[in-house]
Amino acid sequence: AELNIARVKALRASTEMRKKLSDKNSDEYLAFIGDKSLFDREKLISLIILRKSVDVSREAIREVSIPFPAEPDEEATLEEQEKYQAAVDNYAKELNEKVSEYVRSKLDEEKRKLESLPDDELFKIYEEAQINGICEEEMVKTYRQYCAYFGTYKDKKFTKRMFSSYEEFDN
Repeated sequence: AELNIARVKALRASTEMRKKLSDKNSDEYLAFIGDKSLFDREKLISLIILRKSVDVSREAIREVSIPFPAEPDEEATLEEQEKYQAAVDNYAKELNEKVSEYVRSKLDEEKRKLESLPDDELFKIYEEAQINGICEEEMVKTYRQYCAYFGTYKDKKFTKRMFSSYEEFDN
């Protein structure tokens, strides 16, 4: 129940931040997004790629799969067992290389697309990516804070809460 409360509070915090960031006259918009005149094309493209790299990395982890080496049978020779162990030892490195290759490829493709767009459209994409990224960060931060609040006790039996309210915890 407490994790659900933390999730709801996190989503509400994200929604509140999104409202603030959607108002071009708000302090949050000016602080986190900034005026269009502050950016040249290359900077916009770099910032968009930076924000999109998180999503592309998540996608890569979902999409890239390398089967784990099959364990040799009981009658395998010592050499077969050594080859298996070497494959197991290299598995994480090989998977990491494939994921990195996937991410580089997707981000290069994204950069080529962005380079063909007009400046106004680039800024809109940047603005959307910033808002989504900042709202996600706000959601995760709030969720973790509530989890810490709900999970902090004074006693070893976990019966007496350390804080009487979230506001006390936050202070």
